[in-house]
Amino acid sequence: MASPTIRQQVSVGQGWNADGAQSRRVRTARGRGMTLVEVVVATGVVAVMLVAALNTLGASARGYVVARRAQQGGILAEQLMAEIVQSWYEDPDGTVLFGLETGDSGTGRMGYDDVDDYHALSEFPPLARDGTPVPGAEGWTRQVAVTWVDPHNPTTTVGSESGLKRIVVVATSAGGVNFKRVALRSSAGMMQLRPPMDNSYVVGLEAELQVGSQASAGSDDTAIGNHTSGN
Repeated sequence: MASPTIRQQVSVGQGWNADGAQSRRVRTARGRGMTLVEVVVATGVVAVMLVAALNTLGASARGYVVARRAQQGGILAEQLMAEIVQSWYEDPDGTVLFGLETGDSGTGRMGYDDVDDYHALSEFPPLARDGTPVPGAEGWTRQVAVTWVDPHNPTTTVGSESGLKRIVVVATSAGGVNFKRVALRSSAGMMQLRPPMDNSYVVGLEAELQVGSQASAGSDDTAIGNHTSGN
């Protein structure tokens, strides 16, 4: 009795053809490098992405600079405007003169006591009221214009006393960009009302602070001078 034929397949690199004959498939692997065209295309893609990223970064940096400059210009203009509007509409000493009166000058703007004292003020660099430079404001300029305006149309300038003054403060950056603030000051405003003779008033405040039930309380006091002298 004939023995059955046993066919064994070698899995590595061998197989069987249709008629049962053993065949060997020679598999060769070789490293395949990039062609010149592929290198050029890849370089182009990287270059496009790099340019887009740099443009985005540059736009972000420019936006930051613009926003910071706008913030600083607004602060410089508002700072000076806040100082001006706290002044009297006209000289409290009774000398009605548009502009800086004799005796109002001094260290910085310490002698300015009415809004039109600030007319034609120009600072480079901006200064605090005591005459010291404003920190971080190098390269900036501040200018002030005060004019009488028509009470019925505050955009119209008039040449004589009208009871209403327009104040314009302009802060200009080193690059020539202007930041403007505008305010109106009336001769009939609440800030022009002088206090009447005092009858009763607060002369001082005292504060007491205690931290914890076992600690000793600390206190401090201060005098208040917001009353007339009684003349």
